[in-house]
Amino acid sequence: MRRYVVRILRDEKKRHTLKAILSRSNLLTKISRRFLESYRQGRWSAIGGWASTFDVAILNDIVASDYFDVRYYQNSAGKVFGSAHAALSDYLQHGEKDNLRPSSLFDPLVYRYGHKDLADLKSSPLMHYFRHGRDEKRLTALDFDERSSAGKRAFVTGRPTVVLVSHEASMTGAPILGCNISAQLAETCNVVSVILKDGVLVESFREHASLLLVTPEGTSGLDSRVLRERILRPVKERFGLDYVLANSVEAANVASAAQELGVPAVTLMHEFAEYVVPQTRVRDMVIGSQVVVFSSILTANSARKSAASNDFRNCIVLPQGKSEIPENEGVLVSTQLEILLEKQKSEKRFLVIGCGFVQIRKGVDLFISVAHRLAQKLGPKNTRFLWVGDGYNPDQDLLYCVWLRDQIARSGLEDVVTIIPGVDAKSLDKLYANADAMMMSSRLDPFPNVTIDAMQQGMPVVCFEGASGTAEFLQNIPQFKPLVAPYLDIDAAAGILARLATEPGFSRDIGDSLRAVSIEAFDMRRYVNRLIEILKDARSMTEQEKQDFEILKKADVLSEVSLGNALGKISSKDEQVRKYLRFAASGVQGVDRIYRRPLLGFSPHIYLEHHPELNRPPFQNPLAHWIDTGRPEGPWFRQVLRFGQSGSPSLPPNDLKVGLHIHLHYFDILDNILERIKRNSARPDLLISVTSQEGLSYVSSRLADYKRSKTIIKHVPNRGRDFGPMITEFGHMLADYDIVGHIHGKKSLEISEGGAISPFGDVWREFLFENLVGGTTAAIDETLFAFAQDKNLGLIFPEDPNVVGWTENYLPAHELCVKLGVSGKLPASIEFPVGNMFYARPQALAPIFNSSLTWDDYPAEPVGYDGTILHAMERITPFVCEQQGFKWLTSEVEGFYR
Repeated sequence: MRRYVVRILRDEKKRHTLKAILSRSNLLTKISRRFLESYRQGRWSAIGGWASTFDVAILNDIVASDYFDVRYYQNSAGKVFGSAHAALSDYLQHGEKDNLRPSSLFDPLVYRYGHKDLADLKSSPLMHYFRHGRDEKRLTALDFDERSSAGKRAFVTGRPTVVLVSHEASMTGAPILGCNISAQLAETCNVVSVILKDGVLVESFREHASLLLVTPEGTSGLDSRVLRERILRPVKERFGLDYVLANSVEAANVASAAQELGVPAVTLMHEFAEYVVPQTRVRDMVIGSQVVVFSSILTANSARKSAASNDFRNCIVLPQGKSEIPENEGVLVSTQLEILLEKQKSEKRFLVIGCGFVQIRKGVDLFISVAHRLAQKLGPKNTRFLWVGDGYNPDQDLLYCVWLRDQIARSGLEDVVTIIPGVDAKSLDKLYANADAMMMSSRLDPFPNVTIDAMQQGMPVVCFEGASGTAEFLQNIPQFKPLVAPYLDIDAAAGILARLATEPGFSRDIGDSLRAVSIEAFDMRRYVNRLIEILKDARSMTEQEKQDFEILKKADVLSEVSLGNALGKISSKDEQVRKYLRFAASGVQGVDRIYRRPLLGFSPHIYLEHHPELNRPPFQNPLAHWIDTGRPEGPWFRQVLRFGQSGSPSLPPNDLKVGLHIHLHYFDILDNILERIKRNSARPDLLISVTSQEGLSYVSSRLADYKRSKTIIKHVPNRGRDFGPMITEFGHMLADYDIVGHIHGKKSLEISEGGAISPFGDVWREFLFENLVGGTTAAIDETLFAFAQDKNLGLIFPEDPNVVGWTENYLPAHELCVKLGVSGKLPASIEFPVGNMFYARPQALAPIFNSSLTWDDYPAEPVGYDGTILHAMERITPFVCEQQGFKWLTSEVEGFYR
């Protein structure tokens, strides 16, 4: 029977017939299934026994397809195989792991990292494509030679090569600016134009490029590894690569890829971060660029907020120059515009224009509302509003355009408001010449080219405060402030336009001034020359990072426990150093939105304050500079007391009088504290404050067995958080002690995303209690021992891995110091007991402990997140300690960090 079945299975036609018969009948038993499968796998298992993990039918399909080319793979692998099956076996076991290509049609690197949902794919990319990707029409390759073509400029030996990346080639703001930048760069550089989405401006880019590469739509979202290996590396190897200039956050992934190649990258961000999704792309852009250029302070601040940046020192604000609109056959001369302008000649209405793609961000609905208000003021026969831009399709767009049409109709503005598609450059110039004013109705718009064009034509531009770089520019010049209306205030905007319409002298004077000032302010040649200087600065920063990398790699000092997860996934020490340098250079917080210190005991922000030259290009890393200069002593580095690492317990003197203030708003935490105290030989007096009668009863019952020292329990107002009770209720007692500790029952009631209670507060409390009370170590004993050993030591608190700083508390801290009688200038950069728990000599904090603060001096609950007297008090304790003539130290307990 077996021999008979084998003879059938060897015949292709009979095999498929048998399979069809068996699949339609009950004869396909478990035995026949197993036998058929064992035969089908036979020629694969003979090669190495691995094929059982794959679908054999798919393997056969791959071998028969154009996606596996034996000769191609043999050249890639440098091997010769006896059969296609043997070659595929080698590819799946070895070649694919090394990103070798099985054919010109498939690239495992592009397939895996070109699709975000496959980044963690455990199985074979090629197998996945045949199982799923083929039907999903996924991208399988990004071939440089296939996608690139010659530009119209020859490569000139000796000139730097700049890759200029545009996210698309549409007739819109950023691509038009890109064409103009390319034209200027081409005078002194070899330009390689990389366009991440095809469009009508491709040939305009070709005019000034030595090489043009147009990638498939969606390339901007590719992983930087793909962009690095399949776009930038070929350019670097064939033509040399000096700089990458990414023209939009949408192209910033290419800048990140350049970083990985050691090529300096600059990104021009033309977007507000508010509409960049996901928001992490803004942070990634800042980290991935040596310099980010913004067109306005508004957009820079928007990105700073999104990126959770500390100082954002790789930020430059530079408005673009005036762009020339490329001639393009894809944009037709507008007959509608010609008819309307002809009509305008006879009617002589006050003509207000708006420009841009029809979308809610551009505020076309607001444009219509302003038209309605102005028509009420001037009369509809004296008013005309014209919007020029693509995207108006009310018959199909039910989300926005249909409502614009309805708004026009219900407002009775059919004869006042007209919306037409985008027009060619000559038509736009004609429109500018005939219009009386531009209404820039955008809700958010970085710095539209059209407003620069209009201003240089002498046309008044009315816009909303805080909505654009244009508004920022106008507000900074007193004579132009009258053109800016409060944010989205359509009545005010209509009022400004009415004044322009009814006061010809005002309109003429402001238009003439706008023309003169804007021509001087927005010069494209000067703009591009400044970009070239920025690119050169970026190169010096890149070289500095390479030097810093060698310094830190050799020193091997980066603290994994301190950095935590701030750098994201790390696969090697080298990657850790490189990522740290990038985060630090950009000034962006870590992936967990927290600024982490690179080494316990080192304060990079304080080091920078004392070495201001490091805050200028090429921005040497403070830790690398400190190491390279011999690790000089200063306020930027301190000894960290490492509890539990001495081998034998450090017992404090018996005659030390110690008081520990414990504030317990959450009184049930007392049990945990008492257990931790038992780990120590010292038994401090307990000065406990509670905020409820229930808490008073609970604490009293729990302290019945606390021996050897006294306990004092006070019921206090729920005011002043933990600091208020210590100062106002117990302050007069603290001078009686040699050492005073201060802790509180910290608890997190914050709700995290998804509705779960965040564990953040619990981790933080564990970290603080281990350092201040004990648990795995006798922390109280070790703390008191340190005080006994050094009479000049005034304050000890946990070494926090996070660098926090003043945040919103510098001015409140200054006011508090004046009130407490503490002299001296507050430093710009500080360390302090984050969480407000510490041990101190009363003399070291005497101005605080002896203050006359009353309950009324503290804010009522709920207390603000930041900027109160309590947050200020927390931050000034080390400063007060120093002003009293004492020093301070920090502590660490191995295994407990946050």
